[in-house]
Amino acid sequence: MPSIFYTVVKFLVVAICSQLAGLVQSIIAWQKCPQDLSMEDLYIKLLPGGIPKLQVLILKVQNCSIIAEEQAWKNVREIVKEWFEQHDVAPSSASEDFISCIGVLTKNTQALLEDHPDEWDNMKKGAFLMETYSYSRQVSRRVNTSGLRWPVEADGVTTPSLLSDLIRHGEKHAMYDKAFASDYVRLLRNSYKHFKDLPEHIKQKLGGNTDGLIQQVEKWSPRIWHILYVALHMT
Repeated sequence: MPSIFYTVVKFLVVAICSQLAGLVQSIIAWQKCPQDLSMEDLYIKLLPGGIPKLQVLILKVQNCSIIAEEQAWKNVREIVKEWFEQHDVAPSSASEDFISCIGVLTKNTQALLEDHPDEWDNMKKGAFLMETYSYSRQVSRRVNTSGLRWPVEADGVTTPSLLSDLIRHGEKHAMYDKAFASDYVRLLRNSYKHFKDLPEHIKQKLGGNTDGLIQQVEKWSPRIWHILYVALHMT
């Protein structure tokens, strides 16, 4: 479990980074890009209630180009990494996923970063999984090229027995192709939606409820929520 200090630092980083990303996005919308943005250009103002508000001194901007925009977002990522370093905190894998979203989720940036799935509870994860039925072909293609894979055992070949059980049950109603990660997501979604209809031995292995399924999914695919979130929202 993360320490209280880490949790506080991460909360501040998310709040500040989201504000900074939202600011950069708004400047880019005017076809300008901040130049040479660094930690030295930032300071924090505490609002009533201890809410941190970011203040940014932008000294230089340039006309937008692909290179200029990429550099602007790279500078934001470097600022976030430096924030962790200044507090002697190593980012967790979930925090690194959050940082990697900066410059990828470039529409509604602030809202999307604030809602990054590393803070979701099981109910929200389940609801998000249920939404995958409406994924467009474009999103499904992103999932298939995202690095998400059907889980296998340590030998790199064998399908985990519990997943095999889910496949056998699921294929009574639909077909799943292991060549496509989107079919893996579809199997998980259908298993979650129809959890009460799963065979008793499967439900027992999953602790008897959908929380157990969510936990098992995260053991098989630790980064699945981040991958799906980016695939759904990237422009």
